[in-house]
Amino acid sequence: MLLLFSQIAVLATVAYQDFKSRAIAWYLPILLLLLSVLSYAINGVSTPTDWLLSVIFLLSQFVLVYLYFSIKNRTLKLPFMDHLLGWGDVLFLLVMVPFFSFNKFVLYYSMSLVFALSAHLLFRWRARHKEQEVQAFIPLLGWLGLFFIGVLVFEYVSQLVR
Repeated sequence: MLLLFSQIAVLATVAYQDFKSRAIAWYLPILLLLLSVLSYAINGVSTPTDWLLSVIFLLSQFVLVYLYFSIKNRTLKLPFMDHLLGWGDVLFLLVMVPFFSFNKFVLYYSMSLVFALSAHLLFRWRARHKEQEVQAFIPLLGWLGLFFIGVLVFEYVSQLVR
């Protein structure tokens, strides 16, 4: 129970900081990594082979996104990690790897990106109708953190129901 509350507290802090300032404190990915390794030690839901497959999957995604924007902008010199994707986003996704088996990681990754895009578009639409300032960039880390909080709560409640 303490592990669950710790995970939720760190993820909520990550989300809050990303929504507020589009950056997170340097120690938060380290805390999440420690919590993910502790979760692995207690629950053992994934294996090192799952971790390797998930990291290869993530790296291939990053390469494909880089190639897409390189072709779109007709240049190989892109400020990829500065403007298109933040280092915090990459670190967060890598830290999430020990929490999931490979299949569940791919599912989490896909569903969380759909959630992030949908939620951000909904908030942009709502802000336009209220004539508020509209944020152009998606606070990806914040949305992914909120989605993972939902996953943790859902898993906890489903274990209680069983």
